Amino acid sequence: MKAVFFPFNKLYLLFDLLSKNNYHYYMETGQSYKEILFNSIFSFINSKQQKKIYFINGNYSIQNFLDTKKLVASHIKLYNCDTFSKYSGCYEPFYSIIADWYKKDTVAHKKIVKKICYSMHYSTIVNLLEGRKQSRREPLLIEEVEFESEMMLNQLVELLNYSLTDDNNIIYIGNAHNLQPSSVNLIKKMIEKVHKKLALVFVYSLPSNEKFEALDNLMSYSYNLRYNTKCSIEIIKVDSSDEPVSNHVTKVSIGDLDKISDQAIYLLSFPDAKNALIENLSAIENVNQHNEFDSVKKRTLFKLAKVSCYSGNYREAHRYATILLKMLDVEIDIDYIARSYLLLGISEYYSNSLESALYYSMLTIKIVEKSHSIRYKLLADLIIFYIKTNQNDVTFYLKIKEELLDAHWDNVTSLILTFGGYLTAFLRNHILEPKVILQFCEDGIQLAKKNKNIHRLSACYHATGVIHSIIGNYEETTINYKKSERLKKKIKNPYQLSRIYNSIGYNYYVSGEFAKAYKYYIDATTLLVNSKNYSEICIALYNMAKVHFILLDYINTVIHLEDMIYIMDLLQIENFAFQHRINIYSFLGISHFYSGNYLIAWNYMHKITQLSDFESHHLSSPVFWLFKYCLSNNEVESQTFFDNAIKFGNSESKQFILISYLLSGDREFNALNSEKALVQWRKGYEVAQNNTFYSLYYSLFNKRLNNQCIDSGVPVLKKYNFDIKTIIEFVREEQNLNELQKKINEIDFISKFQNMIILNEKRNELILESIHLIEYSFSYDIVILIDGEKNIHTSHVSDAISINPREIYRIINDTYKVTTLLNEKEIIKCGLTGKFKSILYVTREADQINKDMDISLIMISKDSKGVMNDDDQRVLTIFLNQFSSVLELIAVREALLRAARIDKLTGINNRMEMEKLMDAEYKRVLRYPKNPQSIFSLLFIDLDNFKFYNDTYGHHVGDLILVEYAKLLKKAVREIDSIARLGGDEFVIMLPETLKQSAVRVAERIFELLASCNYFLPEIETILGFLPEIPASNLISCSIGITDVIPVKNKTVSDFLIIADKALYEAKSKGKRGYTVF
Repeated sequence: MKAVFFPFNKLYLLFDLLSKNNYHYYMETGQSYKEILFNSIFSFINSKQQKKIYFINGNYSIQNFLDTKKLVASHIKLYNCDTFSKYSGCYEPFYSIIADWYKKDTVAHKKIVKKICYSMHYSTIVNLLEGRKQSRREPLLIEEVEFESEMMLNQLVELLNYSLTDDNNIIYIGNAHNLQPSSVNLIKKMIEKVHKKLALVFVYSLPSNEKFEALDNLMSYSYNLRYNTKCSIEIIKVDSSDEPVSNHVTKVSIGDLDKISDQAIYLLSFPDAKNALIENLSAIENVNQHNEFDSVKKRTLFKLAKVSCYSGNYREAHRYATILLKMLDVEIDIDYIARSYLLLGISEYYSNSLESALYYSMLTIKIVEKSHSIRYKLLADLIIFYIKTNQNDVTFYLKIKEELLDAHWDNVTSLILTFGGYLTAFLRNHILEPKVILQFCEDGIQLAKKNKNIHRLSACYHATGVIHSIIGNYEETTINYKKSERLKKKIKNPYQLSRIYNSIGYNYYVSGEFAKAYKYYIDATTLLVNSKNYSEICIALYNMAKVHFILLDYINTVIHLEDMIYIMDLLQIENFAFQHRINIYSFLGISHFYSGNYLIAWNYMHKITQLSDFESHHLSSPVFWLFKYCLSNNEVESQTFFDNAIKFGNSESKQFILISYLLSGDREFNALNSEKALVQWRKGYEVAQNNTFYSLYYSLFNKRLNNQCIDSGVPVLKKYNFDIKTIIEFVREEQNLNELQKKINEIDFISKFQNMIILNEKRNELILESIHLIEYSFSYDIVILIDGEKNIHTSHVSDAISINPREIYRIINDTYKVTTLLNEKEIIKCGLTGKFKSILYVTREADQINKDMDISLIMISKDSKGVMNDDDQRVLTIFLNQFSSVLELIAVREALLRAARIDKLTGINNRMEMEKLMDAEYKRVLRYPKNPQSIFSLLFIDLDNFKFYNDTYGHHVGDLILVEYAKLLKKAVREIDSIARLGGDEFVIMLPETLKQSAVRVAERIFELLASCNYFLPEIETILGFLPEIPASNLISCSIGITDVIPVKNKTVSDFLIIADKALYEAKSKGKRGYTVF
């Protein structure tokens, strides 16, 4: 494109319209934009070949003006596609051209659309062109949004290319200041990809002191590409009063903005959607005085959260979802609550807050149990699946796979089938044969190909390569990795590409091609530095260090590992899943030992022993045992250490076994133990000689055994200077952002707790989940909660604390009594162990609450990462005040519920609760009518002579008898049986899965227990103070009616209770103290 560039307040004219090296610009005083437009267009209408002029966002006066200028001749065809002067977005105005082309021959053009379009986009585009409502078949996963949106843009450019059937086209766009980001992106793609000659003319007007970013972006882009001759752009700024465009963006109705945002989301044009939604939210706030637009506001907030999530703005997504949750009603908006928690989970997952992501996913699942939404549950399960990839939860993998297959989410299933973490777990546990795993991989690849999904296909090839690597089939590994690499290069995602580079590098590493491995590790590191992915940088540095170590280059091993440790310390990362600090320090120690820096090597061993989790991790680390072997002077111990290194070495790599023999031999040789050195070298030689992968070691062992030069034959690696200073600057900048995020998290913590209150009605569940929430939200190792009854609640066993939690509470409470933050010195001073770095003790003031509801919190941190501060104290004090009030309300609620179902005097079920239990059991009987085990029995009991005691000795004795009789009944029945007091001296017992013949034995046991407890006479003596003389005929006893409940049509459980009651009265008529079976 050739260009002449003028100052912004004058005229932009960037074009070489249809003829090369032909510059035109018009700045004559008094010329209106129409004159400029006419003159500029007329300059290119100088041949007899037909040309098309498309008017978009313009008005009919333009067309009429050009008609009067006699432009419409046989070689000119004008199209006024549509007028969108209110709003241009979602790839408008170009949809007008595509739609006009599509409608002229729908059948033929539908075939073209199908041929061009990615399968997930086809129905979306066709529905839009045909004016139907949009819908997506599958959920759009975050990791492929960028890929899909880029594909959508490319497809629209292709369709636009088809719709511009002639070689010469002029597109005139009025109101260009209204252009949305999607339209600008499409114009850029047109300049790159449309091969037909095309002139774009934009007319715009800007209000004073106001900028429109999309248009400014387009101008800059056009000017930078001024030497491109494929396409021409002329941009005219209107200074004349005779202007067809408005001086501001016309306001659009709330309903129209809602539809615009929907269209933008379907087309994956998220910037457009966000602009429309923010404008809509602002409009709603201005008119929503009486909450009549609340439903639209909820929908708008949810879409804003979703769009922010898809755009990668996870903090914004979290903020909008949290605002939405505060508006929702737990009874009415259950669907929105589930979706909001799901979005929060997704945002937390992609922000690397895995604990919070897991928490929100579990909340989503808990919510959807009420709404029975399979879709949201499955999406929440997917997040949990991604979080748990390093866990060997095979059952969960199989479950999620079947659910996805049932839901026909082929696009997601293709990746799940080949997901490396779980398949690795399968092979590690030998649960499935390798050929079964590889069949899963092949199925996943075929599904990804079917969906034409490059992102999924590259991941499937990558996972398949991992499986082949584990099996040991390195040729197939390389083939699959290379396929994945080619596809990932098309996706242009640095993180994904770095991962495949690391995998390819590792494949070359295990196959002994160290120079190639190192080259790929360098490529991965370069990509990651540019994308600021510090955790993955550490992985790449570790891999590079291992190559240097294997090649006996100890200096570079130390350089890379020390850079890695520096980054980890800056980021306050204790350990990575792929490697523990024990291994990193051990590699450093060994490297320093063989470099002659013995003091530094011993210092690293001291660091290892000081690690908080040293005892639980060092036993299975082969590198640690090799390090111990290097430092040991005791011959017996040295042999034990070396044997352990070999024993666990296969988990590292075969190369580690070889280098262990090599270093062991070198150590013995340097100690003048030549015979032992030869033995170790010979063992290594025997391992290396049978495999071409280990030719380097074969050569090294061979040279040592033959007293040759040992340095020759080692491959020379490409030099790489890692810029640690730049990384430090990046990390510190990130830490400042993290401080800001911490403040946001504090607010979020209180918000999460308030949401938790809604979902948890039981006291103990709320206490336990609150402890987990504190652990997730703060960097505490141990959380202890002490309730009003002085019960201790913690998610940690006492072994993890090294001192009893109750003892910690006693010491701190006796010493301070009020909210206190203790540092390490203060902890030691008050008599607690010195292993703790900080303790925060939070309690409620005694005069503010009921003593029975007194609650305290103790938070303990065992390392410097989790050291607490005053902000933690402030936030947790707010939490504890709210928590105490909630527990009080729960206590009141539980008391009311208990009163509604429990007989106050005897503590057993009352009539209402018993009726519920009997109804539930009878429904089970009706469900399984042919199963004799489903039948249950009823015992209707009435006390004999109860009135005598009440009238003779008073109601307090009568109450005593009722209480003692309830206790007796509990002894007579099983745990699964139910007892209730119906009222007065009447009781009912329900015996599940019991026929009436068996129920008789329960009745007999009741009479036996009555006799054995001497008819409650000792208890009566205690309460009266003397033993009354009671005739044998007046001793307390009972009559029992027995029946069993069987499935009978049109009968209720109450009918069977009446039968038992009749049996009871027959027993009484026979002389009491007996039972009757009906």
